[in-house]
Amino acid sequence: MGFFNVIKNEVKAAVGYQQNFTYLLEAKDISRALNYMQDRSGFAEKALLEYKVENHEVMKRQDKAVYDKKGNFLRWQKRWKIPIPYQSFINEIALVFLYGRPVKWTQRSKGTDYAFEQYIKLLERLRFNANVREAKRVAGAEGTSAMLFHVFRNKEGKPDVLLNVLSKQNGDDIYLIKDQYKRMTAFAWGYYLNESGNRSIYHVDIYKDDTVYYCKRVSVGWEVKAIPNVIGKIPVILFEQELEHEGTQPMIHRVESMESTDADVNDRFANPAMVATAEVLNSLPKAEEEAKLFILKNGGKIEYLTWDQASQSKANEYERLDKHILSKSFTPNIDFDNMKSLGNLSAKAIRKVML
Repeated sequence: MGFFNVIKNEVKAAVGYQQNFTYLLEAKDISRALNYMQDRSGFAEKALLEYKVENHEVMKRQDKAVYDKKGNFLRWQKRWKIPIPYQSFINEIALVFLYGRPVKWTQRSKGTDYAFEQYIKLLERLRFNANVREAKRVAGAEGTSAMLFHVFRNKEGKPDVLLNVLSKQNGDDIYLIKDQYKRMTAFAWGYYLNESGNRSIYHVDIYKDDTVYYCKRVSVGWEVKAIPNVIGKIPVILFEQELEHEGTQPMIHRVESMESTDADVNDRFANPAMVATAEVLNSLPKAEEEAKLFILKNGGKIEYLTWDQASQSKANEYERLDKHILSKSFTPNIDFDNMKSLGNLSAKAIRKVML
């Protein structure tokens, strides 16, 4: 878009000129057109802060400074940071229950054997089942993902298609427009490409049922290429849902804080310490010495100071939190011990137990 188009669009916006989404696209005013759309990137970024363990709140714990009685700095005492990937565990269990086995396609029409066979071959070539699982995994972690079908002509001049799973963790921005009946009327995919001079340029592909707009941000405005949408549909399968770990984040943070604090306490008190009275004659043997001899006088005494165990109330809290996190996210507690307790049940029986 040229400099004068930018000025014209700015003037129209300043005087309150009513510009709808389609007009903005035709005017190559892509920045304002994107403002018409629902941007799912912000929600996805916030969700990933909870999903990725390196971003958990417990990772902000700082080492503790140790000072002597006079206030002089002695050393830094390590404080443990132990994030627990509950979020990914919950998400993976949900994925296994939904797409543990590939989707089974059934031919219901008659006389379509060849078309059905080619359809199945196309799905295999596109790795459709693997991409569906990946899109569901992303949606459970970010709240939104999309499977974008890129339709083109191959080197032989024949129609072909590629399948791309879009997610924020892979650097994709997803924009939507829906009408009052929740039907998607426009979809946009934002991404960066390294171009000449190793510059990272932002691109946006905007899909409508009649037109596809390939947009590239330039120094002034946008460079836009509009082509007819030959398939007459928006080539996207959209995944939208609540996060699989929705509502459990405060409990997860509590467990992580307790685990990290307990690790600090164990470092200080779990190992036994020797306590000796002043009547011990000889110095204590070195650690590498095999034989240990202590000579005492006048009722001297040596004993080990040990920490028996953590309080039962804390153990009970761990158990309650773990149970609540899994049950409130509708996640079955699948581990080796629980599977052993199922005994010699058949596969069908185990499936019913899981359901």
